[in-house]
Amino acid sequence: MFPLLDKHLAALFNGEVDDGNSDSMLDAIIFGAAREAVPDLAIRRCDHIDTLRRLIIRRISDRDDIRLICERRLAERDAKQDDFDKICLKLTKYEEV
Repeated sequence: MFPLLDKHLAALFNGEVDDGNSDSMLDAIIFGAAREAVPDLAIRRCDHIDTLRRLIIRRISDRDDIRLICERRLAERDAKQDDFDKICLKLTKYEEV
């Protein structure tokens, strides 16, 4: 795209374009980028939609993973608390003897 634009601008500024072709050349310069970008925008739109779908799926799975990790850590904490309570109870019984 840029080499074609450079070619058109060089020809325009050097005076190599007659009046009949100047309108079509200006049209090519102004609208050429837009015409070339339209298919690219359609591809990007599809890529964005795909990315959004993937992010939604990831957000849901991350939420489930975090919930599972939290449940496991709470169960681990409760088990350690029970062990701590048993040890403290045994220590108090030992100190009484």
